[in-house]
Amino acid sequence: MKKNIVLLAIAAIIVLVNDGFAQTKKPCKNLFADLEKGTMNKVSPSTSMEKVKKKLPCFTGDSEEGSVFNCGGGIFYLNDDFFFYTGRDYIEIRSGYKGGISDDVLGKDVSTIKSKYGEPDKQLKGDDGTIFLYKKKYGTLRLYFSEDGRVKEIGMHAVNPKDIKLCE
Repeated sequence: MKKNIVLLAIAAIIVLVNDGFAQTKKPCKNLFADLEKGTMNKVSPSTSMEKVKKKLPCFTGDSEEGSVFNCGGGIFYLNDDFFFYTGRDYIEIRSGYKGGISDDVLGKDVSTIKSKYGEPDKQLKGDDGTIFLYKKKYGTLRLYFSEDGRVKEIGMHAVNPKDIKLCE
């Protein structure tokens, strides 16, 4: 009985995820992440799902806010490798992102980051690397380093470093 329930739950998740990611495949144009303001194309991490979708309609999928999946829900731009996690109010940019960045830190090493930003306000250990958190006017700039010591992911959070909750 429990096995059937688990299999049914997995099937439901697959259907929901596939349905969410089938909405649109339009490529995003003229993307620009501003690390000082904490925005993507002038859209902040605390913007509602509806407004993000309106401002950036090139999303490839979404999941409901408050969901146990996808870090509380959000809007996903798989073709462009960035994500609005509206359930936790942050924007995440990953290494495949090809848009503009006010300060292109992707791929930069720890010493370059420290010479530019100084010591982090808080440092965490990720699954496969180190995470630096820098306090900003909008909340927190998160830089996730891979094991080789280079930035592989950028997060712009609407909360202070002490309030960051990483997804598992």
